[in-house]
Amino acid sequence: TFQTFARGAKSLVAILLVMLMAVSSLFAQTQQYSLVTEDQADWSGTYLITATTTQGAVNALTGINTSGSKPYGSYTTITSYVTGSVIESNATTDAGAIVVAATGTGTYTMSLNNEYLGWISDNSLTSSEIASSNNYEWNISFANGTVIITNANTAGRKLQYNMSSPRFACYTSNQTSISLY
Repeated sequence: TFQTFARGAKSLVAILLVMLMAVSSLFAQTQQYSLVTEDQADWSGTYLITATTTQGAVNALTGINTSGSKPYGSYTTITSYVTGSVIESNATTDAGAIVVAATGTGTYTMSLNNEYLGWISDNSLTSSEIASSNNYEWNISFANGTVIITNANTAGRKLQYNMSSPRFACYTSNQTSISLY
């Protein structure tokens, strides 16, 4: 009868759903960010920009603070999500996801929350909806165990972390080096 067929079809659908869930869980991967430990032929990808404080806290660049006289990079402490050279991907860490894209001229743009990161003047870090000049382009390299990100317009401006005035900004003086995950 139709009722017997309907019950059988429901059972078959339930069994297929359970099997599908079991198979998909076999292939599920936990997303994570891994520490960059060598130079890259192409830096394009999604990263976290971090700095480790002298107290061992890991801070990730998560936004641009424009409330003062100069904009700078604000941060979120993500230490509890770091295990060795890996950072867990979750809502907190993903809020700082930086998308790096090649420009075709050997430099890169970096976008955070759909805005391009840039440097305009002094010890600052700014953002804009459009990359209107090479102030919003970056040179990225790796040397002596450290990622180096310099502004394409003014190579003397290096993206770093300031321990004494906690923030990410572009400095000509030596501050705390950053890491990419």
